[in-house]
Amino acid sequence: MRSILQAARVGTSELEITSQLVQTLITSSPTPTVVFLGRDMTVGLINDAMLTIWGKDESVIGKTLHEAMPELVDQPFLGLLQHVYDTGVPFNNPEGRADLYVGGKLETLWFNYSYNALLNDAGEAYGVINTATNVTEQVRSRKRLEEAEEVLRAAIELADLGTWQIDLRTGKVDYSPRLRFWSGIAPDEIITLARENNHVRPSDWPGIRAAFAAAIEPGSDGIYDIEFTIEPFDGNPERIMHAVGNAFFDEEGIAYKIWGTMHDVTQQRQQQRAQEWLVQKRTEELAASNDALKATVDELNEINKRLADTNEKARELNLRLGEANRDLTRSNENLQQFAYVASHDLQEPLRKVQSLGTLLSDRYGAKLGDDGMNLIDRMVRAGRRMSLLIDDLLSFSRITTRRAAPSPVALGDVIAEGMENLSALMKETGGIVEMENMPTLEGDRTQLVQLFQNLLSNAFKFHRADVTPLVHVTAAHISAEALPAHVKPARDAKSYHCITVADNGIGFDEKYLDRIFQVFQRLHGKSEYAGTGIGLSICEKVVHNHGGAITASSRVGEGAQFSVYLPKRLHESEI
Repeated sequence: MRSILQAARVGTSELEITSQLVQTLITSSPTPTVVFLGRDMTVGLINDAMLTIWGKDESVIGKTLHEAMPELVDQPFLGLLQHVYDTGVPFNNPEGRADLYVGGKLETLWFNYSYNALLNDAGEAYGVINTATNVTEQVRSRKRLEEAEEVLRAAIELADLGTWQIDLRTGKVDYSPRLRFWSGIAPDEIITLARENNHVRPSDWPGIRAAFAAAIEPGSDGIYDIEFTIEPFDGNPERIMHAVGNAFFDEEGIAYKIWGTMHDVTQQRQQQRAQEWLVQKRTEELAASNDALKATVDELNEINKRLADTNEKARELNLRLGEANRDLTRSNENLQQFAYVASHDLQEPLRKVQSLGTLLSDRYGAKLGDDGMNLIDRMVRAGRRMSLLIDDLLSFSRITTRRAAPSPVALGDVIAEGMENLSALMKETGGIVEMENMPTLEGDRTQLVQLFQNLLSNAFKFHRADVTPLVHVTAAHISAEALPAHVKPARDAKSYHCITVADNGIGFDEKYLDRIFQVFQRLHGKSEYAGTGIGLSICEKVVHNHGGAITASSRVGEGAQFSVYLPKRLHESEI
């Protein structure tokens, strides 16, 4: 080692590097150090720490950098060393990359290294001293942390979350870009605790403050979990937000920071409310059905009691009718859960009641007298009404539980089929149907036939005396923006088919408009017009199943007009 340094001293006796003290300092230093001599960067002095990094021994002394470390040929180090040698300007590179052989394998390492020119008394460079600190583990750790943070950011972005954090010591609040947008805060606006949620619904603030205080309370689990509403502002919609966070505590148990995420759960809550409303509506409909059935059963029981007092000879028959009525009552109680099956089971005892009533009339009519015959007639008519009610309930159940896959349906054919089913009623009343511009749309053909058949049936049934029933069916195309304010389709669409069924019948008072589509709601007595009050409920259910809406308008004595709005798909025919 000394011979190399002495060779460098020729003509430069002032070089301090040759002193025994400097050599001792370098060789004993824990900091990896190497001294290069000359512009070709010949290794003049190197300590053990640097030899360890290089993976070499003292045989590298006297060799140039590239002779000692061939793997550095295509790396920038020689050029950097020569620039320091030529200019005398020091060079420092924190976390500089170097590809070195470690255990016979080329690996990428990182160092904090520096180059400083060695000058003689004349200010001339004769070498460069290089010190380095291996920071590979720190760099790798930082890169792993950066990768983890990037993965976290990607996950947050994928989950459509906003992030937030509050420095409790300084009061500084930071929101992610998405959360700033939701909260109406500009990208460069400074957020304060007073500003962070100025659009939050006032009634939600007490709960927010209580949850925040609980999260940062010393000794708590630090969990912050709250839902609140951001009210509409500047054209932005109302948002229901779910905020989750975690407080961080110092060694003294004092919270110094709270960090978390926020999620827009508006759609989920709206769907939840819609489902709750639907369950409530179904419950009310079933309750109404049960009440109507119970009233009918009570009426039949009363008739049975009065028949028992009419004639001793009818006692055995009445006992059988009572058993049939008990069977019927049990079936009615199960209708709420098994509407379709129960409707079929109930038909048989009703037929028996009517048959036995007819048989009783034929065999014992003369003995029963006018009062007895009147009771039998009432019994038979009540049985018929019960049968009609069950048929309508069965139809209502089918509309609710059986839905075929949508397929192209020509409404002209649908209405024609409904007219065919009503041919007897049309002949009886002399009813006339006019229709034009009927479109083709996607839907359940069976349900659509039931819809328009019921509307036509009502038009013929509720006609004015001595006036020929005339029904006019038309169709038009209407955009969502042009829908009447009171029309709320079950499914949003850009445009709708509007099918209008207008008649010249007796009409109705529009103050009853909210009642006519409810189950078992009738505007006329049973003696005036036949029916169960389910027909329009079936219409409303079919329209709802197809994502539409139905409404009506009328004046007493001037006919009624029913308007059906069905969503129009892009590929459906124009009208």
